[in-house]
Amino acid sequence: MIFETVYCESHGNRISCAACFDCGKLLCVECARRSFGRDYCSSCEHAERSKQRRRYSDKLVFIAEGRERQEARALALRHAALIALCLATAAILLRLH
Repeated sequence: MIFETVYCESHGNRISCAACFDCGKLLCVECARRSFGRDYCSSCEHAERSKQRRRYSDKLVFIAEGRERQEARALALRHAALIALCLATAAILLRLH
């Protein structure tokens, strides 16, 4: 079996040790960026980090919106309970008179 030596696409004199997960570019040890359990070239790693930040940010917004909805529901339930208590008190007072 004959193996062919494959070189880094950025540094033509260095042997490649990885390929970018996104674009497939061959990378040497200096060029390979390990992120999220995968090898990336610098530009694809930057894009992946930006994508991950957006996903994380979107999750935080979703969680915050969910909390706001829960707080609004809780407030509405408190108001409904207060109104029910007022009506019950008024009915009791009307029976006493």
